Amino acid sequence: MVIKPSKSCNIPDLDLSTWLFGDPDKPLSDEPILFSAEEPERLNLSKQQFRSYAKRFAKGLIKAGLKPQDKVLLFSGNNVFFPVVFMGIVMAEGVFTGANPTYIARELAYQLKDSGAKFCLTATASLNTTLEAVDSINMSRRNVFVYDDDFSDNSLRADLIKKAKIGGHFKDLLDDNDSFKWKALRSRKDVNTTAVINYSSGYVCHTKILT
Repeated sequence: MVIKPSKSCNIPDLDLSTWLFGDPDKPLSDEPILFSAEEPERLNLSKQQFRSYAKRFAKGLIKAGLKPQDKVLLFSGNNVFFPVVFMGIVMAEGVFTGANPTYIARELAYQLKDSGAKFCLTATASLNTTLEAVDSINMSRRNVFVYDDDFSDNSLRADLIKKAKIGGHFKDLLDDNDSFKWKALRSRKDVNTTAVINYSSGYVCHTKILT
């Protein structure tokens, strides 16, 4: 039986970036809207900061070699920069795919290979699992980046990155400025552009880029 909601709304034919932020450059609110569950006072982002970081990440990904429809896999639990990663990938015309943070190497390797991921962002605690997975499918370690919401200069982390011979930290993919302008998507072809590949319970779901 189909159950219909009592209320509905009209969803505009807009790309997700424009739907969320409007114009790429217009001023936005400085009121925090994204909060870290563990440190909400210290780690939070306003809508203005959210857009700025996403644009910097999009620009950095493209500089690192991301092409339209290239996949980026995030292997991490939630933190305040999770939406930034997602929107940066979408703005760069890439495809986001998130892996279950409890995966073992074999499971992660499957998703990396099946999705065709070009880059992998991984939580520091999951780095060894990630390295085992990428090595098993001959994916370059230079396309692996440690991901967290700590942007401080951490010598222990720097040593870990050097020893593992990976690409660096998430912050290394952030461009110095947020002058990036995303592509406005309007055509019928754009409607069928994949933005997300979700893996769950043996099923793969492709989500389109328009709202």
